Amino acid sequence: MWLDGADSASVSLNSGNVAEWRDKSGNLTHATQFTAASQPAYNSTGLNGRGVVEFDATEALAWASSTAAFNYMHNATGGSLVMVLQQDSSSDPNAIRYILTNSNTSTASTGFGIYSDDRSSVTRNNGFVAGVNRGVSGQGTSSGFANNAFPSANGYAVLSVAFDNANATAASRVITRVNGTAVSMGNTSTNAAATGNASTNLFLGNFGGGGSLRGVAEMVFYEGVLSTASFSRLESYCGAKWGITIA
Repeated sequence: MWLDGADSASVSLNSGNVAEWRDKSGNLTHATQFTAASQPAYNSTGLNGRGVVEFDATEALAWASSTAAFNYMHNATGGSLVMVLQQDSSSDPNAIRYILTNSNTSTASTGFGIYSDDRSSVTRNNGFVAGVNRGVSGQGTSSGFANNAFPSANGYAVLSVAFDNANATAASRVITRVNGTAVSMGNTSTNAAATGNASTNLFLGNFGGGGSLRGVAEMVFYEGVLSTASFSRLESYCGAKWGITIA
């Protein structure tokens, strides 16, 4: 899947808000939102003179075609993503802000979740969580967290994540990079990967009233785990295109 905010022809608008963000990969995995009040805004010059999709805490896009559409992200195949995103616009939201999920924070569900976490109640600051649930309570496939993972709470960054769900080495199951620099996630789980479909369709932004990230400029999904060299090439492309310094 490939969503590109710079390509305004791939975005269908409803009074300036995004009703559909079309997949440029040719696989027709388009992200949609048919409820007008929940549609994010499109800013045609939002970042480096190019278009971005901007969310508030109640807005989201979803892939409503099938809960099986992104199974590679949580099953033994594994998957990778690179996205250019902006965290919540508040400097201290003291809350979870969902980025992507077709699961939730419960291991009893199936799927993956990526979100930022700035809650003082759990001593987190500008933190980032990524993990995979396998549908068995108390037995997640992986879960990783890093405090102060992003260079700026309000700035755009290039986030790279790979879920290598069948890797026998726990630390290698969640591979994360921000602006080209590896971020240690600290996963300790080596439970088996899930085999079923995700618990819900995939959401970008608000999920179940849990809040949202602030903006997305570009997002690419791959089936399988990308090499370090492939991640580096994609990060360099995103950095040059969107005006972000890559390490």
